[in-house]
Amino acid sequence: MLQKQWYFPRVGDPSAPSLSKAYAYFEHITLPRHFVTDHGGVLRRAEPGENAEETELYSPFLTPASSFIEWGIGVDLYFSSLRSLSFLLFCAGCLNAASITYYASNEYSPNGQSSLQSMTLKGSAVCTTFDWVVCDPTSCTPELYNDDGNERNRFGVAEDGTVLIQRSLCDGVTYQTVLTNWFTLFFVTIVMILLSLYWGAREVRFDEDK
Repeated sequence: MLQKQWYFPRVGDPSAPSLSKAYAYFEHITLPRHFVTDHGGVLRRAEPGENAEETELYSPFLTPASSFIEWGIGVDLYFSSLRSLSFLLFCAGCLNAASITYYASNEYSPNGQSSLQSMTLKGSAVCTTFDWVVCDPTSCTPELYNDDGNERNRFGVAEDGTVLIQRSLCDGVTYQTVLTNWFTLFFVTIVMILLSLYWGAREVRFDEDK
């Protein structure tokens, strides 16, 4: 298209704007590049316009985490903390696999939480099985159930004036689930403390290297 005279009147003129030159400038000046030669496993970032040594573009998928330091301590700590926290939360989820399975089973809720419309709540401690029981009118008043819509739905009055409230039929937490939750909390707390110490030491090392 650019070779047509009607579209590009200056076709053939060496001083005319060049799309290939513009992209070459963008690739070698604007985009980050690193030296091809090995620098101890770290892809050392090259200065814009570097032509003394061979360089190439950083790969968005194959760039090692050790090379993030070339963009400064902020970028390095962001990606290292993101990776560490992702792995930590994955481990915490694995530790709670037994509790999630228990809450989603018929052992906890008679209907196995089958009435839940949101699958993200499947395996949580939300109870989906209730029945209506008679409550003393002096202790069960509408004011106690006016916090939100869900609470108001748990209070009712029969045609004969009997006050009724919803009662959960779920089995409740077990000794094993309590221990699992406490162990997970302890594990996450200890790992977060260790990660904080590691990130602080990494920041100091970066300052000393630079």
